[in-house]
Amino acid sequence: ILEVLALNSYDIDKAKKDMVSRVSEFVEDMMKKKSAETGGKQAEGSSDTKNTHNNDTSMLSSSSAPISSSAAVSETTPLSYSNPTPQLAMFWTKNEKSLFDAGFKKHAGQLRHISLGLPSKSTSEVIDYHYRFKIPSQYRKYVEKKRTTSSANGTGGSTSSTPFSSTSNSPFDNGSGPSAIDRRRHKQAKSFLSQCRRQLGPEAYLSVVNLLKSYSQKSIHMKNLRERVVKVIGGGELAKNFDTFLPKKYRSEGGA
Repeated sequence: ILEVLALNSYDIDKAKKDMVSRVSEFVEDMMKKKSAETGGKQAEGSSDTKNTHNNDTSMLSSSSAPISSSAAVSETTPLSYSNPTPQLAMFWTKNEKSLFDAGFKKHAGQLRHISLGLPSKSTSEVIDYHYRFKIPSQYRKYVEKKRTTSSANGTGGSTSSTPFSSTSNSPFDNGSGPSAIDRRRHKQAKSFLSQCRRQLGPEAYLSVVNLLKSYSQKSIHMKNLRERVVKVIGGGELAKNFDTFLPKKYRSEGGA
C-alpha cells in the first residue's frame, strides 16, 4: 500500500511539474506573441510618425518657398488709389490753356462743361489743372494788384484806373489807409451821382454814368471825360464836386 501510495504520490508530483512546465511554456509563448505584436505596432507608429514629419517638412518647405513676383507686387502695391498728380496738369500746351480760358469764360467756370471743349483732356485733368494752377495763379495776380494799388495810394505817384483818383484832396482823406480811402471814395461817388440824378434828372444821370463807363473801359481820356461831363452837368457846384475826384492837372479845362 505504501509503495502504491508512494508511486501515486510520485505520479502526482510529476503531473504537477508537467502542468507547471506547460503553463510556463504557454505563458512564455503568450508573452512572446504579445511582445511581437507590440513591436509591430511600434514599428507602424514610427513609420506613421516619420511620414507625418516628412509631410510637415514638405509643407513647411513649400510655405517657405520664394513668393512669385506677381504675388510680391500685389502685396506691396497700393490696392486702391495712386496719385495721378504727376501725370495730370503737367503737360498742357499753350493751345489747351487757351481753350480752357475760353471755356471758363463761356461756361462761367463750369469745369465739366469746359472739359467737353478739351477732347485731349479728361474731366479729372481739367479739375486738377483748375485747382492746382489757375486758382493759385489768379490769387497771386490779385495779391500783386492789391499791392500795386496800395503802393500807388500810399505814394500818390500814379493815377488810379478810375476817375476817382487817390491824389484828390478830398476833405475826408486823412491818410488812414487804402481800405478806408476806398470806402470814403466810394461813398463820395455815390453821393455825387445821387446829386446829379436829383438836380439834372435821369437822362443826364445816365449820360454821366455812361461817360464814366467809357473811361473805365479806356475808350476816352480823362481830359475828354471831364470836358464831356461838364457839358452834361454844367458849371457850378456839381462841376466842383466832380473835380475833387480828378488829379489836380485835370481839374480845369486849361490843364495839361
